[in-house]
Amino acid sequence: MDTEKLGKRLGIGSIALMMLSMFLFYTQLIADAGLYTEIFLFGFLSIVGISLAIYSGKLTKRSKLFVIGVVGNWFMLIISGFLFVVMQIIES
Repeated sequence: MDTEKLGKRLGIGSIALMMLSMFLFYTQLIADAGLYTEIFLFGFLSIVGISLAIYSGKLTKRSKLFVIGVVGNWFMLIISGFLFVVMQIIES
């Protein structure tokens, strides 16, 4: 497979993970799972999305998908970290 096509697919995959994480965050579809499970899920999806975006940036010369993927997933990672800190403060 051509590296440009692979890089573009990985960039789109990174953005798709960001959108999935945002969708789950704003709709909270997994209400029965518990808040810590949701925080772990948001963090995991964000880290995988950042990894895909970085790998996409290395394979392709286009930076638009790379920047959107890294910034969006980084934003969701910050939100999940903030949510974890707030939960720790509330419980103590």
